[in-house]
Amino acid sequence: MNYKFVSTLFICLLISSSSYAAEKKFGIEKAEGPRLSKAVGHYSRARQLLLSAIREFDKGVKVASPEILIDITKWKESVGERAHDLETIIAPQPRVTKEGVTYDAEIKIFDNKR
Repeated sequence: MNYKFVSTLFICLLISSSSYAAEKKFGIEKAEGPRLSKAVGHYSRARQLLLSAIREFDKGVKVASPEILIDITKWKESVGERAHDLETIIAPQPRVTKEGVTYDAEIKIFDNKR
């Protein structure tokens, strides 16, 4: 039962991400203010759901391991990598190039005008 939940959650995230891509007006590098905050909130929630899916998967493994059907380690690493990708979107880090460290366009995640 937990395996079905995790699979359904993962499929829903994939379908949702493709429909959001079709609706986007511009990239995150140009988003500001409330629009950026809303996007980051969605990405943060998606990351939390992926991490929650891993925890839920582990609970299912304790009950009945699906290792005969899938490689448990690869599955968890794959979902973990997606969560790490979202972490990169939420809090971008500098890129290292031949010329040295460069930063992507400044993205304000928190607007302290409350």
